[in-house]
Amino acid sequence: DGIVPVEDTSEQSGRVLVGRPTAAGRHVRPAGDDLAEGDALVRAGSELGPGELALLASMGYSPLPVRPGPKVAVLVTGDELVAPEAAAGPGQIRDSNSVAIRALVTESGGEVVPFGGVADTPDAVTEALERAAATSDLVVSSGGVSVGRYDFVKDAVERLGHIDLWRVAMQPGKPVVLGAIGGTPFLGLPGNPVSIHIGFEQFVRPAIRKMRGCRDLLRPTMNATLSESIEKAPGRLHFVRVRLSAGEDGWRAMPTGPQGSHVQSSLVDCHGVARFGRAETVLDAGSQVVVEVWRLPGVEV
Repeated sequence: DGIVPVEDTSEQSGRVLVGRPTAAGRHVRPAGDDLAEGDALVRAGSELGPGELALLASMGYSPLPVRPGPKVAVLVTGDELVAPEAAAGPGQIRDSNSVAIRALVTESGGEVVPFGGVADTPDAVTEALERAAATSDLVVSSGGVSVGRYDFVKDAVERLGHIDLWRVAMQPGKPVVLGAIGGTPFLGLPGNPVSIHIGFEQFVRPAIRKMRGCRDLLRPTMNATLSESIEKAPGRLHFVRVRLSAGEDGWRAMPTGPQGSHVQSSLVDCHGVARFGRAETVLDAGSQVVVEVWRLPGVEV
């Protein structure tokens, strides 16, 4: 059998006239042409986009059993914090950290369990962490994990559960805490805004994706040519915020500007981070770097 496209036919006196011959099998779609019996439709751990959903629907899989995102309690500590819409007085700053973490959790597929600001007292921190662990699958905090006079988060976690790791040789984001409060995993990030973003990408996002059952936990990477020279002290893995651009010789990575952990503007139009190895002190312009890609130029998220 063969099929003739309608545009190659005409109607005359109630009959269909075929304007050109067709070969046997032309335009015929046999059963199993797309997928054979026994083929996997979508691999476990795949994120479902329009293509996956359409294929599964064509095979009668609707509704679909899926794994929900984890409930993530987001806490920020600091007596100096005021709401973003408030006027900041002397010694106060607007709370951008909770805004950032909630957006990052949502983008990673988690369900935000919001908490208000937590005062810098041992009792307030302990009570908030205990309540957060009881109402979520994962607790994420910012601030209170370093060695300052009012950094109580680490001690509170030790009292309520245990700590597996404190401090990582990375910049920004060294004072990271990984542990658990009872049976609930805990990830404590520093208070500096860029440190939060970098720490989230390295630790929290993979944890959320693991809890979601995702197959791919880490960001994709690519090689790129560094557009300008950068320097640092040895001893820590440095994550340099960069903007990517495509050239004739491949991708190029340009640092987004000053790289201090307080420079929030370095995250604007940022496409990812270039890794600057622990032992290295200089990366010359023209060097090849590995970039963890958050998004590509021109791609909205």
